[in-house]
Amino acid sequence: MEFSASLDTTAKTITTVVCIFFFVLCVWNFIAIRRAKGDKVNVAVRVVITLLLIVAVWMAFRYSTKGYGIYGKTLVIKTHEKDMQLTYMQIMDVRKVSDDEMKGLSRSFGFGGLFGYYGHYHNSTIGDMTFYATQQKNWVLIHTSDNRALILTPDMPDKFVYEVKAIITPNN
Repeated sequence: MEFSASLDTTAKTITTVVCIFFFVLCVWNFIAIRRAKGDKVNVAVRVVITLLLIVAVWMAFRYSTKGYGIYGKTLVIKTHEKDMQLTYMQIMDVRKVSDDEMKGLSRSFGFGGLFGYYGHYHNSTIGDMTFYATQQKNWVLIHTSDNRALILTPDMPDKFVYEVKAIITPNN
């Protein structure tokens, strides 16, 4: 069963603005490289800046979440890089999370809005979490057997939680 994960308005806005800004900076750097007229240091600095901008956007896209799927007894978190699979034996608990539980959220390492929200986050209520999210609502928390807390944001969280609980319940 497939579960979509659409970007919220904030993520769409951040993604659009950052991509336009980076594109303008890259064009500006290419124009400056043409005007450098043999100044190797200037050209090298501009090439490095352009490559860093391109790599940053590429990495953000590469690790962004495309959606979720449940296939047999396996939950799949789909990204552009590599799908992450969790078997029913690895999932200890799944539940919806309220907006109040997500207050005081801070990003330790990750992306906060560029193609979604993913990486390592923390708050005082839940503790350390790994986000595979596309929006700032529809929070679903999954605890794994290796003591990780994963936050997912499917478009239909109630149905998602029901389906995940169905695969982790004994005798299914």
